[in-house]
Amino acid sequence: MEALNSGLMYRLVRTESGVTSINQLRAQLIGRVRLRLDGRGHYAVIAGGGTGGSFQGSWNDTGIGTGSPVQGMYVKQFYLSAAPTKSVEAQAGGLYIQRGEATEITSFDNDGYIVGARVAVKSKRAWRPADAALSVGYLDASLAPNVFRRFDGPLTGNYVQALATWRLKSVAATGDWTELDGNGVARMALSAKPSGGIVRSVRAEAYRRADHSEAGFALSAERAVLKASVTAGYADIGKSCGRLNADRFPSGRRVFTVATIPIRNGITLTAFGGRLVGEPQRALGPRTRFDVVLGYNMLTLVH
Repeated sequence: MEALNSGLMYRLVRTESGVTSINQLRAQLIGRVRLRLDGRGHYAVIAGGGTGGSFQGSWNDTGIGTGSPVQGMYVKQFYLSAAPTKSVEAQAGGLYIQRGEATEITSFDNDGYIVGARVAVKSKRAWRPADAALSVGYLDASLAPNVFRRFDGPLTGNYVQALATWRLKSVAATGDWTELDGNGVARMALSAKPSGGIVRSVRAEAYRRADHSEAGFALSAERAVLKASVTAGYADIGKSCGRLNADRFPSGRRVFTVATIPIRNGITLTAFGGRLVGEPQRALGPRTRFDVVLGYNMLTLVH
């Protein structure tokens, strides 16, 4: 068992006109399992999934507050991994999506998935990418989250991603070219951990469509406040990206903050707040969103 997390989320969403559209309690259970096929673990089958019945979701409505109760658990990833050496790994099946130093704000949602194949290479040589990967496959956010149902459809054809990440001391940078349904998107992301500054880390990420019809970016900074980790930032997301990236960041210009407080024994409290600024006509999502999540890393029971 590589990951096992549960959580409860309170979510409040208000529209541009000030109407409360969502006021509810949601529940989550997600995990990832690795089955070794040889003694050294060079070959393995990995399965991941849990709650959430959509490309952008990993939470089920409890029925407390707005919305009806939703039940459902899904195997969203299931793939074979072959790593004959420490520097090369091949994967095939229902895969996670790679982002490098980019986040789900400008890339695909953390809960997203593809069906296809990937070859990843690691290197420790100077000026070579520390991580590089080429992925080919099929991505359709409207398909069922159950990976075995997605295996019945096309396995390749509309998704290609070439990604590379360079690391130098406290700085990391990622370049990513992704084609989806024939539309190319270039992404860049840079993260740094300043020494002795008032912030613990800063991140800048941006994307642009190859036809120059849309571009977007996000800037954020993190610092420690007592025992909490607090991140604040600004994002400008276009309408095409806002359908596949994090559901907390639909299209439009938004300011946001995230605070994570460790409590004890794998329990954390996380609060997210985001608010639309600028022209409402550019936005597809709500004006205000507020989430409070009580999460529990259940692997602490095993450890």
